Amino acid sequence: MKLPISIAAIIAQKFTAIKSSPKTPPVSIDIVLKNAPPPPKVESIPSPRTGLIWIPGIWNYVGGWYVWQAGGWELDREGQQYVSARWIQHAHGWQLHPGRWQNLSTKSTFANTDTETDVKIIYDPLAAYR
Repeated sequence: MKLPISIAAIIAQKFTAIKSSPKTPPVSIDIVLKNAPPPPKVESIPSPRTGLIWIPGIWNYVGGWYVWQAGGWELDREGQQYVSARWIQHAHGWQLHPGRWQNLSTKSTFANTDTETDVKIIYDPLAAYR
């Protein structure tokens, strides 16, 4: 009689251990690289599709290597505009500004911004760059 109860207790422990933990948003790490990314690959832009927008490809930096991230379709979002990812050269090197959705009604009022994307450029002369 004790055997079925102990097996049931072990099975119950296994299923309670599988409980999912709360999802945390990915951490954004700003890395400044000394070497410029390779020139962008030429992608053929497909014909427009209703309700979708084309996100162009870009060189991403993964594990110490530049890796081409091909373009693709994404659902259009009402009241928002997609700002493409791009590499920007700063005083200490190159920094990737990832693509993002921006509300059309919201205007950024930062004093030091990039005029095309309203991205705040942060420069800290005391920071350590690799």
